[in-house]
Amino acid sequence: EGCRKLKSVTLPKTLKTLRFDTFRECVSLESIVIPEGVTKMDYRVFYQCSKLKKVSLPKTLKTIGEGAFYQCKSLENIVLPNRVTEISAETFEGCSKLKKVNFPKSLKTIGEEAFCQCKSLKQVKIPESVTKIGNRAFSGCTKLESVSLPKNVDLGTRVFENTKWQTKHPTLIVINHKLVEALGYKGAVTIPEGVTEIGDEAFYNNKDITSVKFPKSLKKIGSRTFYGCSKLKT
Repeated sequence: EGCRKLKSVTLPKTLKTLRFDTFRECVSLESIVIPEGVTKMDYRVFYQCSKLKKVSLPKTLKTIGEGAFYQCKSLENIVLPNRVTEISAETFEGCSKLKKVNFPKSLKTIGEEAFCQCKSLKQVKIPESVTKIGNRAFSGCTKLESVSLPKNVDLGTRVFENTKWQTKHPTLIVINHKLVEALGYKGAVTIPEGVTEIGDEAFYNNKDITSVKFPKSLKKIGSRTFYGCSKLKT
């Protein structure tokens, strides 16, 4: 932690775990190869390693802790091994040069703000194995314009807030009869029949919608659903 002049390191082949804060704020570290045999990376392992550009992850890796690559502003791409089942909260938050992520078919969960403020990320193809995406997971990915989502996924709130995909492709994301997010809508909104629930913060801070027509099938409206919708009249 805090070895500010460390540029490279060779890790032993006997290594099994990278403990929390191991390379935190090693601001000169540019690349690293994590050896086969490592199964776990604790939280904040490479926290704010601002010059880290290349990382090779082992096929044996199963767990990546929260904020592991937080604000690694030089990281351009990452290939996640096929044993990884979860991308924890804030794992890649603030990786502003990250352009490409290879999601494994083993992946089940993407945590809150996992890719928040990854401003160079243009497309994501999330595998069908993913069942949950946390709040604001891709929020602030301003260049993100292509998104492929699984058919049955539990989406958190404001997942794609402030992205090109949100503004260019206005749509209501409905999963299992629940309206989980309304992306880029303006003016009058008609929620289709069959929707039984509107999720928390679905229209949060949307200053462009003026009216909402609810379906007869609707049974539940979540918290802060229309918070900040200053032009909403009916």
